[in-house]
Amino acid sequence: MAITLLFGITLGTTISANQTTLYTQVGAGEIGTAAGLFRTFGFLGSIASSALISVVFHRAVNDHRLHLIALIMVTVSVLGLLVVVTDRTVMARARA
Repeated sequence: MAITLLFGITLGTTISANQTTLYTQVGAGEIGTAAGLFRTFGFLGSIASSALISVVFHRAVNDHRLHLIALIMVTVSVLGLLVVVTDRTVMARARA
């Protein structure tokens, strides 16, 4: 129960912080589009994670398959980090 509470509080504060950051970074004329894209990509992430869990745990649930999901998540995260670090326009927009 304590772990569930800890994850719930963390997730709740993260979502609020991300939305607050979104609204402070976007101009008044773009808030609707930005909020829609924010939610759309959140939903796409949920769909992708559900599909990944379904594919990896299709036959059995064990430690090896859990480690496989972790490896896939780390790989995708590193690729995303590389995209952000190497794309100079993303960093320029963040500073502006």
